[in-house]
Amino acid sequence: MGNVLDSPAGSKSGNDARGRVSGQDGAEDSLVPAFPCESFPGAIGRYLVAVADSIQAPRELVGIFILGAVSAALRGRWEIVIQRGYIEPCNLYFAGVLPPGSRKSAVASEVARELVAREAHRIDRWRETVKSLGEGQERPDRPERILTSDVTAERLAQLLEENAGSIAMLDAEGGGILVGLGQYKRSANNNDIDVYLKAHSGDPLLIDRKKGAEVIIVERPLLTLALAIQPQVCRRLWSQDDYVGRGLLDRFLWTQPTPLFGARSYRDPVAIPEDLRETWTATLRGLLEETGDRRLVELEPGARELWVQEAEAIEEAQQPGGPLAHVTGAASKLPGNIARMALVLHAAGGQGAKTCIGSETMAGAVELGRFFRASLIHVLSEAGRSNEFDPVIAADGVAGWMERKGHTETTVRDVCRANAGGIKRSVDARAAFQVLERQSRAMLDGDRLLRSWA
Repeated sequence: MGNVLDSPAGSKSGNDARGRVSGQDGAEDSLVPAFPCESFPGAIGRYLVAVADSIQAPRELVGIFILGAVSAALRGRWEIVIQRGYIEPCNLYFAGVLPPGSRKSAVASEVARELVAREAHRIDRWRETVKSLGEGQERPDRPERILTSDVTAERLAQLLEENAGSIAMLDAEGGGILVGLGQYKRSANNNDIDVYLKAHSGDPLLIDRKKGAEVIIVERPLLTLALAIQPQVCRRLWSQDDYVGRGLLDRFLWTQPTPLFGARSYRDPVAIPEDLRETWTATLRGLLEETGDRRLVELEPGARELWVQEAEAIEEAQQPGGPLAHVTGAASKLPGNIARMALVLHAAGGQGAKTCIGSETMAGAVELGRFFRASLIHVLSEAGRSNEFDPVIAADGVAGWMERKGHTETTVRDVCRANAGGIKRSVDARAAFQVLERQSRAMLDGDRLLRSWA
């Protein structure tokens, strides 16, 4: 895919860090790798970096809007065939958590420029046509919609029905969209959240509207979301068990970038190269001009094997005491989301639906999946969903992890890196180690744990 990481000279975006450790007093709370820009096809990856460096915004924020925009342009027409009988659509849900002043709107406006312009042009032409109609002339159908914004769940369902089952929201202030869904709890008959649940998986949607109104039926609803939300909204969402329990938040790929406050420059701004912007525009136009039926995109054998290996690793990590044992809902959806991202990357590279997805594209999707997996743990920690620590349970998790891996010894750092037993902080690792020592299951040597069972 080519090297896309070279930033223009003079860039001070702070985007070159290879990882992030967050926490207090040096405790290793979460290690999130740098966003893998190299996963994106050459020119699109370079556009991503150029946008981030020009606006001076986190690369992962730009990345989720690029993935969302390509998914929106596909309009649900492409599907990826992973294995016989297992097909995933091309829509995705992304959430980027950033505080005010992080230049979310500038990123969203730049990346979605072509989609918004096309939408506005087609609607303006339709309005002019309607105005010019004479008496008795038939009014033309409304043009196909690609985007919408903060709408009610019922209106969203209508838009899906009116637009062949596909619509997208790319919103720099998307927190209100999700928080508004909480209104369904006020009435037993108002299950607004179901629209978002079914529009992720493509399950049939049927809504009986108010008395006398028509029924809304969408055979295969596919919604794409790329939302930037504020940290306090994120905490509010994860604090509501209804959101968590019904699996809505598990459908999202989460990221919480480090804000670039204090590192942004106001001298000698770096412009986005026009050739990269033109390539991005041409990519979206090419996808938008496609017509016809749904297209099934196959995997090359090597790409399928990469996906299977990653899916198996994710499944193993969900075992009791494993690093993903406390997030099985999101983890179970991660293999499918990786496949969907591979499809979107394939489309962004201009390969066409008639060609198979290769190993390089799948490897890029796998790296994105690993980034979002680590980011989820960080987001949960920041949202206060990881504060119920039981050292006895964690100790069992560490012991199980060591046994599965065949380790005779380990360290605090290794346990935190592996998220063994759900441990992310060094203080928690030491507490679990002390439990194992008290149980005569291991011996402590500073920050080293020596296994004493067969």
